[in-house]
Amino acid sequence: MSTNKQIHDELMNVETKFNDKKIKGVNLSTFASFLSDQKFLPSSSVIEKDFEEALSGKAVSDENKALNSANVERMYGFNAEFKDIYSGEDKTPNEFGNDSNSEFNNKFMFLALNQAFRPDKNDMTGWINFHNRDGKHDSAMLKFRLEINDLDYYGCYITDIFKNVVDSNSGKVMKSPVADENSEEFKNCANILAQEISIVKPEKIIVLGGDAFDSLKKMAKLDIFGDNTEVVKNATLATHYSDPNTPKYITWFNKKRPALMDRIAEK
Repeated sequence: MSTNKQIHDELMNVETKFNDKKIKGVNLSTFASFLSDQKFLPSSSVIEKDFEEALSGKAVSDENKALNSANVERMYGFNAEFKDIYSGEDKTPNEFGNDSNSEFNNKFMFLALNQAFRPDKNDMTGWINFHNRDGKHDSAMLKFRLEINDLDYYGCYITDIFKNVVDSNSGKVMKSPVADENSEEFKNCANILAQEISIVKPEKIIVLGGDAFDSLKKMAKLDIFGDNTEVVKNATLATHYSDPNTPKYITWFNKKRPALMDRIAEK
């Protein structure tokens, strides 16, 4: 198996064909990341025990027992900022003792649609996409971790299907040229994704959101995934963490988490 650094270096060498005068070297570290947090959540059994009252659906007797970001951070030190155990520049291992020489975790690969617009920070270079940034809390990142908390996701690769597209409105993205399967933009993104999958060699692919799922199915028709074609075709759909219909953390833990496990088991 490959080490974290070997996978990192191969991904950094992928030619994106993107050019941005504001960003030096538009590479995959601008669009993608690894699910490597400064401090992970504990197991779901620990969360169930510690937040038993809140997860029952009843009104909590004490605000300190509510399942929210403040209590999760206070109790577990949860911190979704990116922890670099890939480039070799940070010599400090993570909480599990993993560093750049550790075996890369390819059990899962996660796919989202595109990078959301953030008025304060849109240069995501350095693998910081899909993480809290600059010490700022991001509720969506906690929801995402709660949904996938039963998976062995630590250190897995995550990327956007459509690269170099910054827009929080997925409807607009799906009507733009990059989502047109006959466009050069679409084909370029598909070829980049094929290279990512070829490098990572995931056992399973989890796709966040229906638009990303449908776009991956279109890309699967291009006959560019080689030995990974079946993995792509058997990708599992998960709810995207920005889903406006699921605002409560409890729902992500009580419903979205087991639903995802059931869909994976069906494959």
